[in-house]
Amino acid sequence: MKLIISFLFFLLIFSSGLAQKANMVSRPLAKTVNLNELPDKLINGSEIITVSKSNKAIIRDKSGNSPGFQLIDMNTRQAISAINLDNPDIKSVNFSKDGRFLIIKKDTNSKEYIEVFDLENNELLRIENPEYDIAYFDLYDFNKYVYWVKPKTDRFKLYLTNKTSGIENVINGMKGQWAPNGRYFLIDAYDKEELILREKIEYKKISKEEYENEIKNGGTILEKIPWVYCIYSEEGKQLFKFDQFDDYLDWIKWSFDSKKIVARKRGDTGFHIIFLDIISDELKILNTIYFEGAMPDKNATYVCINPKWSNDSEKLLFKLNAERDENIVDQDLWILNLSDNTYYKIIDLNNANIKRFTWSGLDHVIVTYSEYGNSNEITLKLELQ
Repeated sequence: MKLIISFLFFLLIFSSGLAQKANMVSRPLAKTVNLNELPDKLINGSEIITVSKSNKAIIRDKSGNSPGFQLIDMNTRQAISAINLDNPDIKSVNFSKDGRFLIIKKDTNSKEYIEVFDLENNELLRIENPEYDIAYFDLYDFNKYVYWVKPKTDRFKLYLTNKTSGIENVINGMKGQWAPNGRYFLIDAYDKEELILREKIEYKKISKEEYENEIKNGGTILEKIPWVYCIYSEEGKQLFKFDQFDDYLDWIKWSFDSKKIVARKRGDTGFHIIFLDIISDELKILNTIYFEGAMPDKNATYVCINPKWSNDSEKLLFKLNAERDENIVDQDLWILNLSDNTYYKIIDLNNANIKRFTWSGLDHVIVTYSEYGNSNEITLKLELQ
């Protein structure tokens, strides 16, 4: 499979542009170290919901005998009694990115709120909004976290909280994620304060007569909500926004060194990489790379899916879909190496549907797939060559 992929560098802070091609290199495919490396999906009849980096797991009874969740040590398969998760009020339990905290969503008396449990210090923090249910939550630590709510008659509101400084900023936006260094926050914000016509109708801001008048005057319910992706400081100050992302992104992730962001716009065949740096204690955009996959077969489209950073922030692992007539006809895993400007395929899975893939250290990848027409999943641990 011959692949033609180009890097286009568009400098955002310099007046001239730079174009450069990446080099496709021929490397041995990854070696299969182990088959079905990941833990069983079931433990004594309970389903594994998720596993943390420290090999702790959240499980849930599938028999119906118990309404709640349980925290176990995957090494010993024994329950961890630090916190009781067997509670019908608990709707979901997840680990924080570093595995230190449990993020517990509860619904008590029709009120949704968040509890965060520190597994290292056995401390519990309750987070709730007096007016609204919490729809989404993310934290850096006990002192810095963010959540967003959806009022019934207004836009999403995001609460960016820094307990150390005593500041809580309310931003018109939703979701987002902390940079791993905890100094910056990426957010999907509204680019304009004025509501579009579709929102005015949804939030009951106008009457039927006012709506009909707006339509007569050229208004349309097809207008897009004006989203823009921004970076905020931990104090809640907007540092800059990415004007090139004026449409919905279906993938955006910080690198582990907090100096890069990978993003993929819906409908794109490739993805963007934004390079950042701290200059004179200020975060600056250095440049943006667009990595795009193309094949000489004009009857197929090749799409790069879900690029994931390596721990050293120098490589991106991604799935390459070959699509024909809106059907996926082939899938492989590739790596883009930013340190030497190369890219290469690590595994060729014929007639396979790749379900999940992730890094396991710097030299290994775990991939789960099934063969087309077969629901049985196969998990491989791959050693990079």
